[in-house]
Amino acid sequence: MSNFEKLSHKERVRLLKEMNAQHKELSMAERSEGLNQCPYCKNKSLQRNGRRANGTQMYLCPECGKSFSDKTGTCFHNVKQKDKMQKCIELMSGGYLSIKEMAEALDVSVMTAFSWRHKILTALIPKSGDKNVISVEVPLYQKGKRDLKVNNQKRKRQIVKIVKPADEEKTTNIQNEFREWMQTQMKGVSGKYLQHYAAWFSLISESVTPVEVDEILERVMAV
Repeated sequence: MSNFEKLSHKERVRLLKEMNAQHKELSMAERSEGLNQCPYCKNKSLQRNGRRANGTQMYLCPECGKSFSDKTGTCFHNVKQKDKMQKCIELMSGGYLSIKEMAEALDVSVMTAFSWRHKILTALIPKSGDKNVISVEVPLYQKGKRDLKVNNQKRKRQIVKIVKPADEEKTTNIQNEFREWMQTQMKGVSGKYLQHYAAWFSLISESVTPVEVDEILERVMAV
């Protein structure tokens, strides 16, 4: 750890990318050997349960009795067009697109585009305890709420997490950029999805170290 702290920012990024590549190879090797626990009850004693018509290996948990594949619990579960899912990630990495624009670009329905968008953004939300994030306070968006009462009281606030900028001196700038992005680009977002769009902002912000498409794929494939 002491040696890591002596490295420059660029050296740290390069080292972490190399470690991530090694982890990816190990993860893919482990996945190729099959699942090691039930995605529903976490029981580690599994039985192979034949294959689907497309060749997907199925498993059966003797503890809870449920059947599943290695994609169950991932964003690719029930996704039959995985090449389009990867294209969806590439589109989202390039900047903001409306649901309609994304659906047209992928040649899928609006509902499918919406589902894929939020599955990907869920995988990008910072994990609890992640120290590489900062908190930003924004107005509480209440789109979609029934019986919404508009009054003169001070509007409630909501806290979301975004990734720290590569240059920590730009922390204040990126917080202001996110607030402006929410007001101009994402106005009217439902409050329950606000953290999803904070993750999207972190993905496309020029101040944050870019996340590679294959790394996002690894995240969304993780059970």
